Amino acid sequence: MELSAQQIQQLEKVSQIELGFPHDFFNADLPRNFVYNGTFDKIDNHRYSQLID
Repeated sequence: MELSAQQIQQLEKVSQIELGFPHDFFNADLPRNFVYNGTFDKIDNHRYSQLID
């Protein structure tokens, strides 16, 4: 038995977890700017790009 693309998409949607603290905290502008001293946007981090909604 194989799942359809729609079924897989639905499973992925319902199985997502909320990352919560500290991820949500550090994803906010104020703490991120404080931690990275305003240079976060200049950092090329290929791993982070996968986490952005």
